[in-house]
Amino acid sequence: MVDEKEGAFLSHIARRLGRSKPLIEAPQRKTVGVAGLVDMDSPQGKEELIEQFIINWNNLHGIAGTVYKSEIPGLIRKLVAEHSVQKAFGWNVTELSEYGVPEAVVSSGAEYTAWTEREDMIDLAEQCTLGITTCDFAIAETGTLALFASPEHGRVVSLFPWVYLALIPVERLVPRMTEVLSHATEHGMPSSLNFVTGPSRTGDIEMVLTVGVHGPGKVYAYIVE
Repeated sequence: MVDEKEGAFLSHIARRLGRSKPLIEAPQRKTVGVAGLVDMDSPQGKEELIEQFIINWNNLHGIAGTVYKSEIPGLIRKLVAEHSVQKAFGWNVTELSEYGVPEAVVSSGAEYTAWTEREDMIDLAEQCTLGITTCDFAIAETGTLALFASPEHGRVVSLFPWVYLALIPVERLVPRMTEVLSHATEHGMPSSLNFVTGPSRTGDIEMVLTVGVHGPGKVYAYIVE
């Protein structure tokens, strides 16, 4: 029930909206629960997810595509040459070793360091032009990477270098954010859960958009097929 003052206020709003009377009762909803959890048993096909992720990442001023495992060394050499990379930094994970990332960086004439929990890692990251990671999940709906912090997954690898490359195992591509949060809830939240959606963007009081002020200005995301 609403009192007289509340009723008068709601009636005023209703008239401004072109309604004859205010809507006092809550509208009926077909489903109840977190958006995105409904119909989770019917995911989109792999090719559709790949296409959706690439479109959304590119729309956010990133560069996305697909790459075969055998093509990754060539991709690394291209990025090292294009951005004049002298030092590169990567997560300490088996996938990057299997993809031949360290060898490709070194063969291009640059130094490569894998993340460890040494005290000088942050200082070293500030000197690197290129940061390379995999990801824990890639969200097709928004073109977003989910990065779970851990002893092998240093946060600064994706935050400090000007150029950032994510190599995404195709099986980690999911339709929605809710799958990532459900997984984290069920398996334990990491100390930090970072979501990356394109390059760093900052808008000042005059609404001027600047890219790369608080993080990477060039971001690449390639799905490994």
